[in-house]
Amino acid sequence: MFESQIPRRRCLSARLFPARLPMTAAGGARRAATLVKVVVIAAAAVFAVVLIAGSVMSGLRLKTERDIRANLQTVWIEANRHFLETGAEDVGYDELGKNPVVAQLRAVDREDYSRINDGKRLSRTEKTLTLKYGAKKKSEVVYETP
Repeated sequence: MFESQIPRRRCLSARLFPARLPMTAAGGARRAATLVKVVVIAAAAVFAVVLIAGSVMSGLRLKTERDIRANLQTVWIEANRHFLETGAEDVGYDELGKNPVVAQLRAVDREDYSRINDGKRLSRTEKTLTLKYGAKKKSEVVYETP
């Protein structure tokens, strides 16, 4: 049997990149169409990966903000407890930091709880607590007090 008579198996790569195409205008057009298909598939795959990565990062950011807001709520509850026990009108984080509940707070994303409201003392009539977090302290979480 001659080599030209052996049936050739047609796998995906052989269909996408055939070894022997006639050197005609149709063969060149077929090669170009195949190349376009490959590029479109690759672009779609990259786009899908970018979308998935973006949604994961967004979800992580929301979880971080939720955890920091929960910590701010804990600080506010302990500040209110301090106001009720001592009758004071304001309290600093240095006083609250001695409280075992506040001392146990773990930083979620490099936030510094002594910098709540830019390091000012918390007053009994405070409406919001704000805290900047992250590597460059550009992100901010606001907790509205009840």
